[in-house]
Amino acid sequence: MTRRFLLSLLTALIFALPAAAQRKINPVTNPNTVTTGKNLSQRADTLDRTNLREMTDANGRVILVDTVTGREVVDSTAIPKLPPMINPLLYKASVYVDLWDPVARLLGTHHGLFRVGAELNLHNRYIPVVEFGLGKADYTPEDNNFTYRSSLAPFFKLGMNYNFLYNSNPDYMAYAGLRFGFSSFNYTIADVHVDSPYWHESESVTFPRQHSTASYVEIQFGIRVRIVSNFSLGWAVGYHAVMHTTPSRVGKPWYIPGFGVRTSPLSVSVALTYSFDLQRGKKHAKASAFGVGDPTTVPHLHPGEIISDIQQEAAVQTEEDDPDSSSVFTRP
Repeated sequence: MTRRFLLSLLTALIFALPAAAQRKINPVTNPNTVTTGKNLSQRADTLDRTNLREMTDANGRVILVDTVTGREVVDSTAIPKLPPMINPLLYKASVYVDLWDPVARLLGTHHGLFRVGAELNLHNRYIPVVEFGLGKADYTPEDNNFTYRSSLAPFFKLGMNYNFLYNSNPDYMAYAGLRFGFSSFNYTIADVHVDSPYWHESESVTFPRQHSTASYVEIQFGIRVRIVSNFSLGWAVGYHAVMHTTPSRVGKPWYIPGFGVRTSPLSVSVALTYSFDLQRGKKHAKASAFGVGDPTTVPHLHPGEIISDIQQEAAVQTEEDDPDSSSVFTRP
C-alpha cells in the first residue's frame, strides 16, 4: 500500500516539474501605441523608448520621462494639429478684365471684343467664377469666297478654379479651372461665290440673318502673380469643346461669342485682376488657436513656419515653468 502511494506521488512529480519550469510570458505593450513624444533633435519614432515613462507634471501636462537620464520630452499630443486650410472661408473677392481679345483685335484678329469676370475666393483654395463679355466677328477668307458677319452678342460663363497653392504665399496662384459657357447670337453669310463649270459663270449668294444658340465647356490651366498692391496679372491656356448649337439650314456658325472660332480647340487669355481683402481689419489667425502664447495675428504663414513657432513657444513655456528641466526644446 505504501509502495503504491509512493509510486503515484513520484509519477505526479515527474509530470508537474516540467510544467512548473515553463516561463510565464506576459504581452508587452508597444510604447508607440501608448505615448507619442516630440523631439526636435531627432525623429520621434527613432527615440529609444526602453526607459520612457508617461507622467503628468505639476502643471497638468503629459510628459515622457527617461528614468535613466531624467530627460523630459513634451508629449506631441499636447500640440494641436494644424488645420488643413490656414486661410479663412471668405478670403478675397476679385474682379478682372481680359487683355487678350482687345490686343488681338488691334493686331488684326477678326473676332472677339472683351470679357470681364468676378471671383469669390474661399480659403484661397476654391474660387467660384462668373464671366460676362461681348463678341462679334467680321471675317473674309483669303480666297474671298464668302464673308461671315456676327453681330454684337453677349456671352456668359460660370465655373470654378482650384488653387493648388492654397496654403502657400497668397501672392502666387497656380490653378485649374472648369467653365460652362452660353451665348445667343445672330450671323449672316454674304457674298458666297458659286461657280458653274458648265456655264462658265459665277453667281454671288447671300444668306439672310441666321439665329443660333450655343453652349460649350472649357478646361483651363493658369498662373497668377501679384504685381503691385492689389493688382495681379495672370495667364491661362484652355481646351474647349462645343456641347450644342442650334441647327441651321446653312450649316454651323463659324464663330461663337466667348468661344472663338468653332473649329479651334484651344484658347488663351491674359487677365488683369484687382482683389478685395474680405478679412481687412480682422484677426484671421491667432496663436491661441494652436494652444500657445497670447492671441496674435499670424498673416500668411507657411504651415512649416507655424509649426516651428508653436514648438518654440512650447519650449519657452517649458523653461519658464521649470528652469532646471533639461527639455529638448531650446529657446530660439
